[in-house]
Amino acid sequence: MNNALRKESLLITPEKITLIKKSLYTTEKKEFDPKKISGFRHLGKPELTKHPLAGESFDYLGFQTEQQVINEMHGDNRLAFEYDGRTINFGENIYSWDFDELLVLLN
Repeated sequence: MNNALRKESLLITPEKITLIKKSLYTTEKKEFDPKKISGFRHLGKPELTKHPLAGESFDYLGFQTEQQVINEMHGDNRLAFEYDGRTINFGENIYSWDFDELLVLLN
């Protein structure tokens, strides 16, 4: 589904944290008890590794370029926390400084 048609929101109150995911046809809400949340963290983009078929001096066949594009499209820059034995991932293209501001609000 096109990312422009999806939206995620986080509603934070002292009693609960609500993750709201909206798409063109559906709305999904998940509520979490803040006291049960641990390991709240930012998932940065992973380190880019060299594609095994890329050339040493020049990427003649484009394998490394393709690897970079895939990394940009599917890299994290998301948020996550542990809740009830599960890892909850959410957000998209959230930068570390935005996470720092959110962390201040949560504390």
